[in-house]
Amino acid sequence: MTAYEVAPACSLPLEIVTIPVSSEGLFRSLVSITTSNVQSVLSHANESGVGGKPRVLVAEDLEVNQKIISEILDLLGCDVTVVHNGQEAVEAQLSNPFDMIFMDCQMPVCDGIEATVLIRQSELAKGIGPVPVVALTAGNTTDEREKALSSGMNLFLSKPFTFEDIKAVLESYFSSDVGGALSDVVKCEQSSEDFGDDAIVDIDAVRNIRSLEEQTGRLIFDKVLEKFDEQFSEKLTELEATLAAAPYAHEKVASLGHAIKSMSANVGAACIRAHASDIEKLSKDKSKVFDGSVVDRLRKERLRFFEEIKSY
Repeated sequence: MTAYEVAPACSLPLEIVTIPVSSEGLFRSLVSITTSNVQSVLSHANESGVGGKPRVLVAEDLEVNQKIISEILDLLGCDVTVVHNGQEAVEAQLSNPFDMIFMDCQMPVCDGIEATVLIRQSELAKGIGPVPVVALTAGNTTDEREKALSSGMNLFLSKPFTFEDIKAVLESYFSSDVGGALSDVVKCEQSSEDFGDDAIVDIDAVRNIRSLEEQTGRLIFDKVLEKFDEQFSEKLTELEATLAAAPYAHEKVASLGHAIKSMSANVGAACIRAHASDIEKLSKDKSKVFDGSVVDRLRKERLRFFEEIKSY
């Protein structure tokens, strides 16, 4: 079942958001697909939310990313629930439906694509309206975008996402004055990938977290970096063991590359993200067999990043 089949059956709007995502372009697309549905969604949100807050489900397996998006959603007044994989997301949505889901595309047990298909099938069977599902991913290829939309997801948001990106999504669905929300969105046309091949830090990603600190009064960045370092070390140990095992597992190496890329994107570790992206890409198409030297390189990039980030 594709989005083109699910959408009409559920009265579900379908809009393709091109990558790289800009807040202005994203919001323009959101306005076009949600204007006719906002009032009904808002009404449902007010009925089901805690104290009128939209109930939002976040499905994300990496704690670094969980922390950042939860802080953003909490700041924006949402009642947030976090689950760690697609299976948990399906179970949570079917037991007590949420007003919106932010769904990571690649997770263990059951990925976001499969989870969304299961949720859409359940909605069709029960004859209930579709919950808005926003894909969160560190990838931005046409293939990844098409898979997300074909599963029934409404939007495709590439990491590192910003406060303004998430705010635009929420306002388009939960604000009664959709058109007026555009004035509050920062217009940023620079791609999150445009930090240069030799960049150590993605300044925009760091600014995003620092902005959250200023608005919440909480020390978020140091905690996020601490959790990033912890999970990075875990994934690196797992990658080292996988590379040493036989037979060589391209899919597992690609999955670990993706995980490292994803967590690096949201903390602004551009140098680590670039190498992890190469590991994922070359492992997916099975064009290269990596050895232990790639682990050594990632460790060196980690040192470069943590030395550079001191000045931020």
